[in-house]
Amino acid sequence: MSDANNEDIVITITDVEATKTATEQEPEGEEANKGEKRKREMKASGENLSDIIINCLLEWNIDKICTITMDNASTNDVVARCLQEHYSFRGVLLVNGSNIQVRCWGHVLNLIVQEGLDEINDCIHRVRNAVKYVRGSAKRKLEFLHYADQECISRGKMLSLDICTRWNSTYLMLESALHYRRAYDRMKTRDLNFKDPLLANDWEKARIVHGFLETIYTVTKIFSGSKYCTANVFLREIYRVFMLLRETSIEDNPLLGSMLVKFEKY
Repeated sequence: MSDANNEDIVITITDVEATKTATEQEPEGEEANKGEKRKREMKASGENLSDIIINCLLEWNIDKICTITMDNASTNDVVARCLQEHYSFRGVLLVNGSNIQVRCWGHVLNLIVQEGLDEINDCIHRVRNAVKYVRGSAKRKLEFLHYADQECISRGKMLSLDICTRWNSTYLMLESALHYRRAYDRMKTRDLNFKDPLLANDWEKARIVHGFLETIYTVTKIFSGSKYCTANVFLREIYRVFMLLRETSIEDNPLLGSMLVKFEKY
Protein backbone atom coordinates (compact mmCIF):
# COMPACT_ATOMS: atom_id res chain seq x y z
CA MET A 1 0.00 0.00 0.00
CA SER A 2 1.05 3.63 -0.45
CA ASP A 3 -0.33 6.83 1.06
CA ALA A 4 1.99 9.17 -0.80
CA ASN A 5 1.61 8.33 -4.47
CA ASN A 6 -1.92 6.88 -4.31
CA GLU A 7 -0.80 3.78 -6.19
CA ASP A 8 -3.24 0.99 -7.03
CA ILE A 9 -3.47 -1.48 -4.18
CA VAL A 10 -4.54 -5.05 -3.66
CA ILE A 11 -6.59 -5.84 -0.56
CA THR A 12 -6.61 -9.34 0.88
CA ILE A 13 -9.39 -10.36 3.24
CA THR A 14 -8.77 -13.68 4.97
CA ASP A 15 -10.43 -13.30 8.38
CA VAL A 16 -14.05 -13.46 7.31
CA GLU A 17 -15.59 -16.77 8.32
CA ALA A 18 -17.33 -18.62 5.52
CA THR A 19 -21.09 -18.71 5.87
CA LYS A 20 -23.20 -21.41 4.31
CA THR A 21 -25.87 -20.24 1.91
CA ALA A 22 -29.43 -21.41 2.02
CA THR A 23 -30.22 -24.73 0.40
CA GLU A 24 -31.60 -24.83 -3.10
CA GLN A 25 -35.03 -25.83 -1.91
CA GLU A 26 -37.09 -23.27 -0.06
CA PRO A 27 -37.08 -24.10 3.68
CA GLU A 28 -40.36 -24.21 5.50
CA GLY A 29 -41.58 -23.01 8.90
CA GLU A 30 -38.84 -22.48 11.43
CA GLU A 31 -36.14 -23.34 8.92
CA ALA A 32 -37.42 -20.57 6.63
CA ASN A 33 -37.10 -18.05 9.46
CA LYS A 34 -33.59 -19.26 10.22
CA GLY A 35 -32.65 -18.96 6.55
CA GLU A 36 -33.94 -15.39 6.34
CA LYS A 37 -32.16 -14.53 9.58
CA ARG A 38 -28.88 -15.89 8.22
CA LYS A 39 -29.27 -13.81 5.06
CA ARG A 40 -29.89 -10.65 7.09
CA GLU A 41 -26.90 -11.35 9.34
CA MET A 42 -24.75 -12.04 6.31
CA LYS A 43 -25.76 -8.75 4.69
CA ALA A 44 -25.25 -6.81 7.90
CA SER A 45 -21.79 -8.28 8.55
CA GLY A 46 -20.78 -7.67 4.92
CA GLU A 47 -21.91 -4.05 5.05
CA ASN A 48 -20.16 -3.51 8.37
CA LEU A 49 -16.92 -4.97 7.02
CA SER A 50 -17.08 -2.81 3.89
CA ASP A 51 -17.57 0.28 6.09
CA ILE A 52 -14.48 -0.67 8.08
CA ILE A 53 -12.43 -1.06 4.88
CA ILE A 54 -13.65 2.28 3.50
CA ASN A 55 -12.78 4.06 6.76
CA CYS A 56 -9.33 2.48 6.83
CA LEU A 57 -8.61 3.55 3.26
CA LEU A 58 -9.71 7.09 4.08
CA GLU A 59 -7.47 7.14 7.14
CA TRP A 60 -4.52 5.89 5.09
CA ASN A 61 -5.25 8.43 2.31
CA ILE A 62 -5.66 5.65 -0.31
CA ASP A 63 -8.16 6.37 -3.07
CA LYS A 64 -7.31 3.81 -5.76
CA ILE A 65 -8.17 0.11 -5.63
CA CYS A 66 -7.05 -2.58 -8.05
CA THR A 67 -8.57 -5.80 -6.69
CA ILE A 68 -9.85 -7.33 -3.48
CA THR A 69 -8.90 -10.93 -2.77
CA MET A 70 -11.45 -12.77 -0.65
CA ASP A 71 -12.31 -16.28 0.43
CA ASN A 72 -15.37 -18.06 -0.95
CA ALA A 73 -17.90 -16.78 1.58
CA SER A 74 -21.26 -15.20 0.82
CA THR A 75 -20.45 -12.39 3.26
CA ASN A 76 -17.51 -11.42 1.09
CA ASP A 77 -19.77 -11.12 -1.95
CA VAL A 78 -21.70 -8.47 -0.01
CA VAL A 79 -18.42 -6.72 0.88
CA ALA A 80 -17.34 -6.61 -2.77
CA ARG A 81 -20.73 -5.32 -3.94
CA CYS A 82 -20.79 -2.56 -1.31
CA LEU A 83 -17.25 -1.44 -2.15
CA GLN A 84 -17.99 -1.47 -5.86
CA GLU A 85 -21.10 0.65 -5.34
CA HIS A 86 -19.20 3.07 -3.11
CA TYR A 87 -16.19 3.58 -5.41
CA SER A 88 -17.60 3.04 -8.91
CA PHE A 89 -18.83 6.59 -9.53
CA ARG A 90 -15.57 8.03 -8.18
CA GLY A 91 -13.63 6.54 -11.10
CA VAL A 92 -10.98 4.92 -8.92
CA LEU A 93 -11.61 1.24 -9.80
CA LEU A 94 -9.76 -0.71 -12.46
CA VAL A 95 -11.99 -1.41 -15.54
CA ASN A 96 -14.95 0.11 -13.68
CA GLY A 97 -14.68 -2.46 -10.89
CA SER A 98 -15.57 -5.47 -13.05
CA ASN A 99 -12.60 -7.33 -11.58
CA ILE A 100 -12.72 -5.89 -8.08
CA GLN A 101 -13.35 -9.27 -6.44
CA VAL A 102 -10.73 -12.00 -6.85
CA ARG A 103 -11.13 -15.39 -5.22
CA CYS A 104 -8.49 -16.64 -2.79
CA TRP A 105 -6.51 -18.92 -5.08
CA GLY A 106 -4.83 -20.72 -2.22
CA HIS A 107 -8.30 -21.96 -1.30
CA VAL A 108 -9.28 -22.59 -4.92
CA LEU A 109 -6.17 -24.70 -5.53
CA ASN A 110 -7.00 -26.76 -2.46
CA LEU A 111 -10.51 -27.45 -3.84
CA ILE A 112 -9.07 -28.41 -7.23
CA VAL A 113 -6.58 -30.84 -5.71
CA GLN A 114 -9.20 -32.50 -3.50
CA GLU A 115 -11.37 -33.01 -6.59
CA GLY A 116 -8.53 -34.78 -8.37
CA LEU A 117 -7.52 -36.95 -5.43
CA ASP A 118 -11.10 -38.16 -5.12
CA GLU A 119 -10.81 -39.45 -8.70
CA ILE A 120 -7.92 -41.79 -7.78
CA ASN A 121 -8.97 -42.60 -4.24
CA ASP A 122 -8.38 -46.35 -4.75
CA CYS A 123 -4.85 -45.74 -5.97
CA ILE A 124 -4.04 -43.38 -3.08
CA HIS A 125 -5.48 -45.95 -0.67
CA ARG A 126 -3.16 -48.67 -2.03
CA VAL A 127 -0.12 -46.40 -1.78
CA ARG A 128 -1.05 -45.51 1.79
CA ASN A 129 -1.46 -49.16 2.75
CA ALA A 130 1.86 -50.05 1.11
CA VAL A 131 3.63 -47.34 3.11
CA LYS A 132 1.92 -48.42 6.32
CA TYR A 133 2.94 -52.02 5.70
CA VAL A 134 6.64 -51.21 5.46
CA ARG A 135 6.62 -48.73 8.33
CA GLY A 136 4.60 -51.02 10.60
CA SER A 137 7.49 -53.33 11.46
CA ALA A 138 11.20 -52.78 12.04
CA LYS A 139 11.92 -56.15 10.42
CA ARG A 140 9.91 -55.32 7.29
CA LYS A 141 11.60 -51.95 7.08
CA LEU A 142 15.05 -53.59 7.09
CA GLU A 143 13.95 -56.09 4.46
CA PHE A 144 12.52 -53.28 2.35
CA LEU A 145 15.77 -51.33 2.54
CA HIS A 146 17.59 -54.51 1.51
CA TYR A 147 15.36 -54.68 -1.59
CA ALA A 148 16.15 -51.03 -2.25
CA ASP A 149 19.88 -51.74 -2.06
CA GLN A 150 19.47 -54.62 -4.51
CA GLU A 151 17.75 -52.20 -6.91
CA CYS A 152 20.48 -49.59 -6.35
CA ILE A 153 17.97 -47.10 -4.91
CA SER A 154 19.49 -44.35 -2.79
CA ARG A 155 18.34 -44.00 0.80
CA GLY A 156 18.18 -40.22 0.66
CA LYS A 157 14.51 -40.21 1.63
CA MET A 158 12.42 -42.71 3.55
CA LEU A 159 8.76 -43.57 3.08
CA SER A 160 6.45 -40.81 4.27
CA LEU A 161 2.90 -41.51 5.46
CA ASP A 162 0.34 -38.84 4.68
CA ILE A 163 -2.45 -37.22 6.64
CA CYS A 164 -5.41 -37.92 4.38
CA THR A 165 -6.99 -34.48 4.93
CA ARG A 166 -3.79 -32.64 3.85
CA TRP A 167 -2.99 -32.98 0.18
CA ASN A 168 0.54 -31.62 0.57
CA SER A 169 1.38 -34.60 2.80
CA THR A 170 -0.20 -36.90 0.18
CA TYR A 171 2.12 -35.35 -2.40
CA LEU A 172 5.14 -36.12 -0.19
CA MET A 173 3.89 -39.68 0.32
CA LEU A 174 3.53 -40.25 -3.43
CA GLU A 175 6.99 -38.81 -3.97
CA SER A 176 8.60 -41.18 -1.48
CA ALA A 177 6.66 -44.23 -2.73
CA LEU A 178 7.57 -43.55 -6.37
CA HIS A 179 11.21 -43.26 -5.32
CA TYR A 180 11.05 -46.85 -4.01
CA ARG A 181 8.85 -48.30 -6.74
CA ARG A 182 11.36 -50.96 -7.82
CA ALA A 183 11.83 -52.01 -4.20
CA TYR A 184 8.07 -52.49 -3.91
CA ASP A 185 8.06 -54.56 -7.09
CA ARG A 186 10.77 -56.80 -5.64
CA MET A 187 8.98 -57.10 -2.31
CA LYS A 188 5.77 -58.09 -4.10
CA THR A 189 7.41 -61.27 -5.42
CA ARG A 190 9.19 -62.18 -2.18
CA ASP A 191 6.92 -61.20 0.69
CA LEU A 192 3.82 -63.38 0.68
CA ASN A 193 2.27 -61.29 3.46
CA PHE A 194 2.30 -58.17 1.30
CA LYS A 195 -1.35 -58.04 0.28
CA ASP A 196 -2.95 -55.82 -2.35
CA PRO A 197 0.28 -54.48 -3.93
CA LEU A 198 0.19 -51.61 -6.37
CA LEU A 199 -0.38 -52.58 -9.99
CA ALA A 200 1.28 -50.96 -13.01
CA ASN A 201 -1.85 -48.86 -13.59
CA ASP A 202 -1.72 -47.62 -9.99
CA TRP A 203 1.89 -46.53 -10.36
CA GLU A 204 1.04 -44.70 -13.58
CA LYS A 205 -1.80 -42.81 -11.91
CA ALA A 206 0.46 -41.96 -8.98
CA ARG A 207 3.12 -40.66 -11.38
CA ILE A 208 0.68 -38.38 -13.23
CA VAL A 209 -0.90 -36.97 -10.08
CA HIS A 210 2.47 -36.54 -8.38
CA GLY A 211 3.73 -34.50 -11.33
CA PHE A 212 0.72 -32.21 -11.10
CA LEU A 213 0.88 -31.92 -7.29
CA GLU A 214 4.54 -30.98 -7.55
CA THR A 215 3.58 -27.85 -9.48
CA ILE A 216 0.66 -27.08 -7.13
CA TYR A 217 2.97 -27.56 -4.14
CA THR A 218 5.42 -25.01 -5.57
CA VAL A 219 2.72 -22.52 -6.56
CA THR A 220 1.04 -22.75 -3.15
CA LYS A 221 4.34 -22.00 -1.42
CA ILE A 222 4.75 -18.94 -3.66
CA PHE A 223 1.20 -17.73 -2.88
CA SER A 224 1.79 -18.29 0.84
CA GLY A 225 4.82 -16.02 0.98
CA SER A 226 4.65 -13.40 3.72
CA LYS A 227 7.85 -11.43 3.09
CA TYR A 228 7.18 -10.39 -0.50
CA CYS A 229 4.34 -9.23 -2.72
CA THR A 230 2.42 -12.05 -4.40
CA ALA A 231 0.02 -9.98 -6.54
CA ASN A 232 2.58 -9.51 -9.29
CA VAL A 233 3.17 -13.27 -9.72
CA PHE A 234 -0.45 -14.38 -9.42
CA LEU A 235 -1.40 -14.46 -13.11
CA ARG A 236 1.82 -16.17 -14.19
CA GLU A 237 1.50 -18.99 -11.65
CA ILE A 238 -2.20 -19.57 -12.25
CA TYR A 239 -1.57 -19.75 -15.99
CA ARG A 240 1.16 -22.32 -15.33
CA VAL A 241 -1.34 -24.48 -13.41
CA PHE A 242 -3.96 -24.10 -16.15
CA MET A 243 -1.57 -25.12 -18.94
CA LEU A 244 -0.34 -28.12 -16.97
CA LEU A 245 -3.91 -29.26 -16.30
CA ARG A 246 -4.93 -28.89 -19.93
CA GLU A 247 -1.85 -30.60 -21.36
CA THR A 248 -1.96 -33.46 -18.85
CA SER A 249 -5.68 -34.14 -19.25
CA ILE A 250 -5.31 -34.21 -23.04
CA GLU A 251 -1.97 -35.95 -23.58
CA ASP A 252 -1.81 -38.57 -20.82
CA ASN A 253 -5.42 -39.43 -20.05
CA PRO A 254 -8.57 -37.77 -18.71
CA LEU A 255 -7.45 -38.50 -15.13
CA LEU A 256 -7.12 -34.81 -14.30
CA GLY A 257 -10.19 -33.79 -16.28
CA SER A 258 -12.25 -33.15 -13.14
CA MET A 259 -9.53 -30.80 -11.87
CA LEU A 260 -9.67 -28.87 -15.14
CA VAL A 261 -13.45 -28.53 -14.88
CA LYS A 262 -13.13 -27.23 -11.32
CA PHE A 263 -10.37 -24.83 -12.40
CA GLU A 264 -12.45 -23.40 -15.24
CA LYS A 265 -15.38 -22.92 -12.85
CA TYR A 266 -13.37 -20.36 -10.94
